[in-house]
Amino acid sequence: MVEQVNKLAFFDFYMGTMLNETETERQKRPIYEDVEMIRCRWAGNTKNEHHAPASDRSDRPVMDNNTNTKWWPKWKEHPDCIAAYEAFKQGQAVAGNGTPLEEWAYITASKRAELKAINIMTVDQMANLDPVGMKRLGQEGNDLKKQAALYLERAAGAAVDARLSAEKDDMQRQIDELREMLAAKAEAPKAVKAPAKVAKTEAAAEAMPDSPFAGWEPDDIRAWIKEADPHGKQPHHMLGKVGLVAAADELNLRIKAARQAA
Repeated sequence: MVEQVNKLAFFDFYMGTMLNETETERQKRPIYEDVEMIRCRWAGNTKNEHHAPASDRSDRPVMDNNTNTKWWPKWKEHPDCIAAYEAFKQGQAVAGNGTPLEEWAYITASKRAELKAINIMTVDQMANLDPVGMKRLGQEGNDLKKQAALYLERAAGAAVDARLSAEKDDMQRQIDELREMLAAKAEAPKAVKAPAKVAKTEAAAEAMPDSPFAGWEPDDIRAWIKEADPHGKQPHHMLGKVGLVAAADELNLRIKAARQAA
């Protein structure tokens, strides 16, 4: 996270001229060239300004809190100045960082002009005005600073409320979608499953269509085998329907053969 160093500072860029000392010396006459310049002003201070080429190394260090390091970018690349430089390139006026005074309904048009005359361009600058700037405003300075701070506080609260409201709406939308999905799933026709016992019987009948025992229940087949051959070896208790049908068919054939032989 990069922090702004001084919230009272106000930057704008303009086209200026600078003496090209190398060409001046070579041609033995004054040679000037167009240069992008930055002007630094401070809220409440009309006496001090700083002018420098936009491509010069700034004197305002930038702190990166994530790495705890500082560096000094060019003025036109400084995080505090980028917006002003882009506005300059597009031919737009610069109002400074923060909420322009035009958005602050608490003050009148004449008071707005008065504040701008001492380089206070935003509500943020008014809320952070230093003692030197406060002296320029006289007795009403404290009230203006307090009201500006209240404006920013309310705006921050409104932003939080808007974010929470958006998150709540998004959560409700997800809940509604989940409810619709569950309702659609509940209304979908369910496949009717045949009882396992019936399914096994039908499967066995399909596997052995010629057996008279194919449509019987396993317990009935066991009972028939025990009754038909009470002294014979009984099917294993783990034997399935297909095995029982095969055993019953084999026993049935033996009984028929014995009857024919007799």
